Amino acid sequence: MSELPLSREVLAIQGYIQATGTPHKVTATLGRYLSPSNPCDPHSPGSYHCQPGTDGQGLAVDLAGPTASYNSPQLLAIFAAFGPVESKLAELIYSGAPYSIKDGRRVARYAVAAHFNHVHVAVPRGVFLPFPKPITVEVAPMYDPPHVLEPIVASLACPTGGAWLLAASGAIYAYGCRDWDAPNRHPEYWNIPGQKAARLEPFNGGYTVVDNAGRRYNYPAS
Repeated sequence: MSELPLSREVLAIQGYIQATGTPHKVTATLGRYLSPSNPCDPHSPGSYHCQPGTDGQGLAVDLAGPTASYNSPQLLAIFAAFGPVESKLAELIYSGAPYSIKDGRRVARYAVAAHFNHVHVAVPRGVFLPFPKPITVEVAPMYDPPHVLEPIVASLACPTGGAWLLAASGAIYAYGCRDWDAPNRHPEYWNIPGQKAARLEPFNGGYTVVDNAGRRYNYPAS
């Protein structure tokens, strides 16, 4: 049986993420699965992947990184890419993010168990995401030569969109937002034996880096 065509809303979601330049691949759009005899397979009725009035074409897209991964920086980068348009979204769900979007608002994470390996994006009927200029992913170098991305221990959403990633050394990588600079954030200044970064917390528009002994390093927006 032939597949149904994708809705214009779904095509706009795909166009948006493509225009940001964020590495990704589409893993599900309902139109890719549908047949006229089984219009809500494989997603359950009521899902944005299967909405009445869209001729079975759906209003949602699932996105993953170029390679399969779970709770990875590439998935967080996809989630962060939708920050500038989050108020237009019906849903934005990724288990590795600090929040979800529901009806254009940030809410506590939900549907966590089903969204470790992809980012789910949905829009209301009639909403077509604009195609932005490509988003430059900023990984701020902290010294010469530029630091190579290392294992990530925590992430935090920027208030203005995008996300910060925290490495065990205390290095901050800024995706689609500013990296507030301060000398003792740099790994070469962390000289306490056994010191490692443990988590990120929001602080006055910026962030606080907390190490494994509970020491706190505050970097407010300035």
